This record gives sequence, C-alpha cells and structure tokens, in this order.
Amino acid sequence: MPEQTGSRNDLRIDHSRCLPIRYSESSCRRCIKICPHGAISIDEQLTVDQERCKGCLLCTAVCPSGALEINHDFATCLAALAKVSKPVLGCCRTKESANASLPCLGGLAEEHLLTLVHRLSSPLTLLLSSCPGCPNNSMVPLLQERVSLADEQQEGCRIIT
Repeated sequence: MPEQTGSRNDLRIDHSRCLPIRYSESSCRRCIKICPHGAISIDEQLTVDQERCKGCLLCTAVCPSGALEINHDFATCLAALAKVSKPVLGCCRTKESANASLPCLGGLAEEHLLTLVHRLSSPLTLLLSSCPGCPNNSMVPLLQERVSLADEQQEGCRIIT
C-alpha cells in the first residue's frame, strides 16, 4: 500500500499575499520555520517544493496573511460534523472512520479549533490513530499545543485527541 499523506495539491497558494513578497522589509518566515520537510522557500516568490511537501499543512496554520491556506472547504467539513451527535474529524488516512476529514489535521489552526468548539453541540474527537506511522507525525505535538491553547481560552475546549 502506498504511503498515504496529503500533498502539495492540498495547499492553496496566493503569492501576492506573502508578506516578504509584498514588503521587502518583512522578516516573516513562519512557514519556512515550521515546515518539517524543508519544502518552502521565499526568494523572488513563495515556493513549495512538490517533491518535499508531504501535505502536513502546518504552514497554513501559521501563515498570518493567508498566502498559504488549506485547499479544502472547511464550511462543508463543519456542516458534516454538526449533523452527528458524536463528531469525529479525521485525515486522509482515517476518513473512513470519521464524520468529516481534512487532508491532514496539522492544518487546523487555533481559529479552526475555536470555530469547531463554538459551532458543535457536543465534544469533537480528533482521530489521531494513524499519526504515529505517518510522515507528517511531527504535527501532532503542535496540534495538541493548539488544542491546549483553545482549551485555555474556552475553559474546556471539548476537543479530544
């Protein structure tokens, strides 16, 4: 069975929104720093190396300007989760066991988590069972940190990892 992960195609890139491209004095390099695969560079433009990118989507969660975003309809995902009493969100490896899925859960930014908490009437389970064997498993501690931050802001986030 081939290694199933997200891909570069799961990213929506808007070069014109990249801060260092827009403003030559910008020191923003958040996407480069967080990418565990070294797939992102910013020179004359924002570039994501197709061969190196594994689709962990961590870059989308830290990009402050929306130059890198998940190429997925989050509203549809949210609507699917809202229809069930015990919502479970998975990734491309676990979508058969989930009520909704994203290419990789590493793309869940704090604002996504807070939206899920506010819009769902019951606790959300993030399905991380396939993460240990995934090339994108470096995103797990970062996602758990975001869940903790959302929990602190909401006094009981109601997200289970």
